[in-house]
Amino acid sequence: MVRAVQDWLLGHHTGHMSLAGHDWSVVTWGLVKNGEVTREFELRPGEPSDIGDSDDDLARARRFRDVLGWYASGVTVVTADPGSHPVGLTCQTFSSVSLEPPLVSFMPARTSRSLPIIRDAGHFCVNILAADQQAIAQVFASKGADKFNGLGWAPGVTGAPVLDGAIGRVDCTVHSIHEAGDHFIVVGNVKDLAITREAEPLIYFRGTFR
Repeated sequence: MVRAVQDWLLGHHTGHMSLAGHDWSVVTWGLVKNGEVTREFELRPGEPSDIGDSDDDLARARRFRDVLGWYASGVTVVTADPGSHPVGLTCQTFSSVSLEPPLVSFMPARTSRSLPIIRDAGHFCVNILAADQQAIAQVFASKGADKFNGLGWAPGVTGAPVLDGAIGRVDCTVHSIHEAGDHFIVVGNVKDLAITREAEPLIYFRGTFR
């Protein structure tokens, strides 16, 4: 699915493939799964948003995505562990907010299944990915899989998972959560941060990881 969505984001609006046991097609205004049209538009991998059904709605969404796609961003995996099972999501919307007090933010989609768990856990860790960790970014942008299967990690200061091999970590408690259209703005109070290895960062640009 990730590859199909990425192709769609890059402007390849027709095609067909079988993935994860489902029949996927890419069409001019959405994805077709097993013959049924889904009406979700992915601004970024793993972040579907509902848009209107009209051609104008699609055109506006595509223009918004295409213009902002020229702004390259780093790639992170935001993790949490409520004590029962760790969760995580790929995120390209991580940003610093304040030096004093030290605050950072990330902006998950309203459709994020991890966000309610992060909110209830009261903490999260931003793992900054290296260029050789593209596969990890793709796994955490997917749904349904055990994303931590075979992946090395250790609990950070807050208890949130710190992923092995990441460039760095920013470990936080949840400071506040704000509604923002089809996303939320999650602000975290930094409790611990470090660079754990020097490497080229993974970049997200025009719908692809680089």
